[in-house]
Amino acid sequence: MARATRKNLSAAEADFLEEVEKVKDLLVKSNGFSDLTKPLSTNMTFSLLAEFHVIQRQALDREIGELRQAIEDLKGRTMSYRGVWGDSEVYRKGDVTTHAGSAWHCEAASSVGQRPGAGAGWRLMVKRGRDASQ
Repeated sequence: MARATRKNLSAAEADFLEEVEKVKDLLVKSNGFSDLTKPLSTNMTFSLLAEFHVIQRQALDREIGELRQAIEDLKGRTMSYRGVWGDSEVYRKGDVTTHAGSAWHCEAASSVGQRPGAGAGWRLMVKRGRDASQ
């Protein structure tokens, strides 16, 4: 692609083409070619190989980034038992507390003073049972 038309490209497209040129140059040097003007098919072949390389690397980079994010999300999803619920305690997502004989899981990013069962920030985990005498 001629330099004159590169002015109309987005930054991502320009970066892509720059990397394609670098990979193509590497292929040319590593295979002992000195002039890619002849034959045209050799030039086209190296350009296509370079583009394929960049496309694959970008796809893998995206996938690896998504996997890293998923791992971090899973690391943050731990449960921690915080004891009997207290109205002045700060509860975070993943915290577990007991209230009125039931176990509750905090679903909100943060909860202070919101009683389990009285709001959307809590999910019932284990419902209280009946007394053995009944």
